[in-house]
Amino acid sequence: MLTTGGAGHISSTVASARIDFAITPVVLDNLSTGNAEFVEDRIFYRSDIADTELDRRIFAEHSDLDAATHCAALAAMEESVRGPLAYYRENVAKTAASLENLIEIRPPAARPVLTIPVTLPPPR
Repeated sequence: MLTTGGAGHISSTVASARIDFAITPVVLDNLSTGNAEFVEDRIFYRSDIADTELDRRIFAEHSDLDAATHCAALAAMEESVRGPLAYYRENVAKTAASLENLIEIRPPAARPVLTIPVTLPPPR
């Protein structure tokens, strides 16, 4: 199963749980906020989620991929307030592009599983 944003805290835990169930995680992350240590023992591709050519390569190299969990996102609330358009581009537009890629590449088996990062404000 492909995990986008798989070098983050939550998504790397999701990938670890997959290993526990004998499912090999394939991780795609640009490491803009992720941690490279979380993917050291994983199949890992460092790139943007909207990279069409890489998406095609990943699915060609891993013909057993039949689903994806989307965890890639920017999630810092203060930054999103300062730069909402950048957050829209990264979290909405690129997610849509990624989903379009997955559906085009593997239409019969593409079963996107969407996850939404949640950021809570710091306690006052």
